[in-house]
Amino acid sequence: MTEVVRSSDDDSTSAKLAASPTASPLDVLRTFPSLAPLLEPIGAQLLSKIEPLLEWFGMPAGTVLFQEGEAAREAYILVSGRLGVFVAAEAELIPVAQISPGEIVGEMSLISGEPRSATVLALRDSEAVRLPCDAVTLLMDAHPQFGFFVMRLLAARLKERTRTRLLRQTIDTPMLVPATRSIGIPASAKAFITPI
Repeated sequence: MTEVVRSSDDDSTSAKLAASPTASPLDVLRTFPSLAPLLEPIGAQLLSKIEPLLEWFGMPAGTVLFQEGEAAREAYILVSGRLGVFVAAEAELIPVAQISPGEIVGEMSLISGEPRSATVLALRDSEAVRLPCDAVTLLMDAHPQFGFFVMRLLAARLKERTRTRLLRQTIDTPMLVPATRSIGIPASAKAFITPI
């Protein structure tokens, strides 16, 4: 299982800005280059409607943000710390991904209207900006680029997960075999050598 760390060592600009009592959630989100494709095209009028809906959300390490199977009422953008994404398999949770600052989590179920597909918990003390369903609905209705942003995000996650799964499948049974005949080859290894 992934290690849970009790204190955050994140000293990024975003984390420092989040600690400022005068910083708004949008000010902090603008510090992440990964969110620029989402935030830059949004007009000031739409941002002024969305900003009051955004909330800071702090959580100590080990806090469950949401559980697999729950109804989705919000998404989160991680500002500092680290989140782990886990799926249930029999009696245990299997880690499938980690969420880093500047990434969004929980958007898939919110948009699809289906229950959460994974459990997400804080691997270390973390802060996030909570995007309630109303804010996401405003973005989806008024800003088509939000949908493209989410599609690109989901495609990147699927690509990474598929790549990781393929890499794991290609390494079935590693075996060391000497490259020269001067080193003796055990009888058990000879069965795997095919003549060229």
